[in-house]
Amino acid sequence: MSSAFSLEENKEMLEPWLCVIGLITVMWSSVERKIDECVVIIKSTKSNGKKLMKLADKLNYIKENLPKDISCISDLDEIIRLTKGTSQVRDICAHGVIENYDADKMSIGKVQGRSEDYHVEMYTFDKNQLSLAGNNLNYVFETWELIASDLHKLC
Repeated sequence: MSSAFSLEENKEMLEPWLCVIGLITVMWSSVERKIDECVVIIKSTKSNGKKLMKLADKLNYIKENLPKDISCISDLDEIIRLTKGTSQVRDICAHGVIENYDADKMSIGKVQGRSEDYHVEMYTFDKNQLSLAGNNLNYVFETWELIASDLHKLC
């Protein structure tokens, strides 16, 4: 199936893919909102520096400045790893183009923004990989929500 497909063509095969892509794309904002909330709370206890725009900068800031009294998480590095990985899948799904798919696999082409030239990088996902990203999304949201809640209590 090429990227110039009709939504009616193989609709039953495409809909499950679109559902998980939609979930990942739409639900990501709730995760990033909680991360932003954590950054703002921590910054309120310190000198207010420049606004952090990139996810990696926000996560590094939290890692470097999270109070030691936060007890709701056991492994911040693992939460950051899962957050970054889920963000990458979301980025591919939100900014890529479905190149082909079948019942088991989907290939998405995304323009590589770091490249000086025009380069489309291909990513192939199976259903389990995208489902795992969706599950990770729920987990990282719940974890960042707990961190934000604990920060509100401490700060």
